[in-house]
Amino acid sequence: MKGSELVVGYPSGLTIMSVALKVKTLIIWNKYYNRDFWSNGFPPDTKNKTYFMEDTLGLTATKLVERVVQLVTGEDKTVVLPKHREISKISRVDEAPTVQIEKKEIQEIDITSPNLPLPILNGARTAVVCVLKKGGSFDIGYVQKLKGMVERNTTAPFDFVCFTDSEDVKTICKTIPLKHAWVSWWSKIELFRPNVLDSKHVVYFDLDTIIVGNIDQLLRTDFTFGALCPWNPRNRKNGMFASGMLAWQNKTHEFIYQDFTEEDIPANPRGDQQYMSRKLAEYTKQYQPIQDCIDGVYSFKRDCRRELPHNAKIICFHGKPRPSEVRRDWVTEHWRA
Repeated sequence: MKGSELVVGYPSGLTIMSVALKVKTLIIWNKYYNRDFWSNGFPPDTKNKTYFMEDTLGLTATKLVERVVQLVTGEDKTVVLPKHREISKISRVDEAPTVQIEKKEIQEIDITSPNLPLPILNGARTAVVCVLKKGGSFDIGYVQKLKGMVERNTTAPFDFVCFTDSEDVKTICKTIPLKHAWVSWWSKIELFRPNVLDSKHVVYFDLDTIIVGNIDQLLRTDFTFGALCPWNPRNRKNGMFASGMLAWQNKTHEFIYQDFTEEDIPANPRGDQQYMSRKLAEYTKQYQPIQDCIDGVYSFKRDCRRELPHNAKIICFHGKPRPSEVRRDWVTEHWRA
């Protein structure tokens, strides 16, 4: 392994060892691997520096070789592989056909392909949004606390906006009135209404989120469409993402709202995230798992019941308990206006 410019392989002892030895490593993974193994089996500070991940979904031999070339050379290049019938005729190493590599005229990274490094927004204002619907589990206090946590934990420019049917929220932040009387979490679909937000980049938090560390990286990362990789293994197996945190380029996913009808509510018993996951698949779009791009995103139920992880920045309270029901010193310290 010494002297290697790059190690490529599935999650294994070899790839873990290469990361430990600080050799640039590309992991090939898919949803059948235990997520903790391929996502957390390496030092956090190596992610997207010497440790990279590539999903097998939609991966071709050409795409893989181009990715390898990009990681080794630092340049995006077009690769032309020999045809399979040429390879099948090889009997000696010196008979191997030449792989043609040409520099691409336009160098850009497709951030809809999972786990590629994402470009950073420079100076652009991000819309940080939430949704409050009257009569549910949350009240204006949750909005105040979320706004306060964002203000304390970023130096990036942002505008805090709440989609709501409550007039009271206008006293604490900019609001956008909800247009529909959709029940429960379905009001989240209105986040994708056309022409309601000015910012190019949008980041959404569920109201039962606690921010405990700096989130500049999140607000300055230009996701095409980022969402949480589900904490629930069954949802991961079924190809769904979780919508407790979302990040997307404004005006690029308005079809989520435009295609929605009330008939979609009973058709998606697992909620808005099931509908959105299906809609992205219908439009042949992919999502970028936020946990693979942003350090410090954890589930309270899965990761924080005993103690707060040392690198924690964002804690997601999906379902019960709510933050108001948890008695922890770190909750008292951070969950406040």
